[in-house]
This record gives sequence, structure tokens and C-alpha cells, in this order.
Amino acid sequence: MDWVILVVSGAMEAVWAQALDRSEGFTQPVPSIVFLVALAAPRAMCQLP
Repeated sequence: MDWVILVVSGAMEAVWAQALDRSEGFTQPVPSIVFLVALAAPRAMCQLP
């Protein structure tokens, strides 16, 4: 389970980096929402047992 969390967290890091680039200073709503979700997801997954 630890490896799954690590791999998914790594993928989410790539997603938020791309979404941040496409959000154009948080002026585009959809990439901004994707950024926030992708940023919070790995942190929430760290709390899993």
C-alpha cells in the first residue's frame, strides 16, 4: 500500500505542476480547481493508515 500511495502522490505532483502552468495566474477556473485538488490529494493520502 505504501508504494501505491508513493506512486499516486508522484503522479499528482506532476498534475498540479501542469495545472499551475495552465491556470495562468489562477485566472482560468478549471485548471485552478484541478491544481487545488491535485495539491491537496497527496497530503490527504499521507494521512491514510
